Amino acid sequence: GGYNAISQWVTDAEIYDPLANTWTILPSLYPHGVGHTATLLKDGQVLVAGGCIGSGVCTNRVEIFYPPASAWYEAAELPSDRASHASQLLNDGRVLVVGGGSAAGNPSGGDALLYNPASNSWSSTAAMVTPRLFAQTARLPDGRILVAGGTELTNAPVNATAKSEIYDPAANTWTETGALAQPRYAFELASLPDGHVIAAGGAREYGNTWTESSMVR
Repeated sequence: GGYNAISQWVTDAEIYDPLANTWTILPSLYPHGVGHTATLLKDGQVLVAGGCIGSGVCTNRVEIFYPPASAWYEAAELPSDRASHASQLLNDGRVLVVGGGSAAGNPSGGDALLYNPASNSWSSTAAMVTPRLFAQTARLPDGRILVAGGTELTNAPVNATAKSEIYDPAANTWTETGALAQPRYAFELASLPDGHVIAAGGAREYGNTWTESSMVR
């Protein structure tokens, strides 16, 4: 996915070979544009879900990449168009898709969804504490999923949030937890070996006219 210029959407994928230091272009089934997710499954396949494929046009298409054959096959569609969401592999092999919205920026289907590779099906989780766009996720050592930051689903002006919550797959519950030190979206969240989670970068102001003061230090 991705795009290389205004309204010029990249519809293929590329494979990097670290031994040969080369990239190989692979046509995908569907154009995903931007705002989609790619999640490595337990069996080594990759689930690619949603995204925007043109100016204000989003998709509910889902496909899976099968590395041994360098091939794609169709997976069950999302319940509705969705982009600007986040995803995380659960310990049991399911995939959690968090937040996101339609082309109009509205919530798409449920607040969060679960994809089950065994049944090739989607289901809704319990309601999130704070539905959001552009959130980031991290899997904690006990298998729960931390969701932090992003922008809240409110009318203009769009505001970044510092709110965080945790999803417990065993209980199918969401619980509010400690907030980020400052609101941020479009950042990275990563689990550290000691169990801590680091949030790096991002912006505190939403829009297309960022300045240096817009960035989170």
